[in-house]
Amino acid sequence: MYANLVFNKGIDEFYAECEKVGVDSVLVADVPVEESAPFRQAALRHNVAPIFICPPNADDDLLRQIASYGRGYTYLLSRAGVTGAENRAALPLNHLVAKLKEYNAAPPLQGFGISAPDQVKAAIDAGAAGAISGSAIVKIIEQHINEPEKMLAALKAFVQPMKAATRS
Repeated sequence: MYANLVFNKGIDEFYAECEKVGVDSVLVADVPVEESAPFRQAALRHNVAPIFICPPNADDDLLRQIASYGRGYTYLLSRAGVTGAENRAALPLNHLVAKLKEYNAAPPLQGFGISAPDQVKAAIDAGAAGAISGSAIVKIIEQHINEPEKMLAALKAFVQPMKAATRS
């Protein structure tokens, strides 16, 4: 989600609608934690967890802010850059996971470039609570947009081994 979409609706109205339809968390990717007050306040008013991105180069001050204001989970970036632009995540991020836990942040989920079960396992082994495979899922949906049955089969074939990697 990007801020222009939230602003277009109105911040409070956006989060009110999220609550109404059952959305439990929102990450506004282009709003840094330092400028997030109106977003997170509206989110919390409407029982929606504000999610924040933790970059791989986060300093202690930023980690403390993320821990203080984030709810639900913390989106831990595997690497700097644009999602989907590279095939592999830069793993592991043990030091950031340890710091986030030290500051009592919402559970870290590692994302950006997560597209294989071994990457999920490495994220879990590094202490992350889970992994996010957004671009990989979007790619499958795009490939089968007009073939719902094939889409569901492809999604199942992708997700099952990814989920299994969280238990191994």
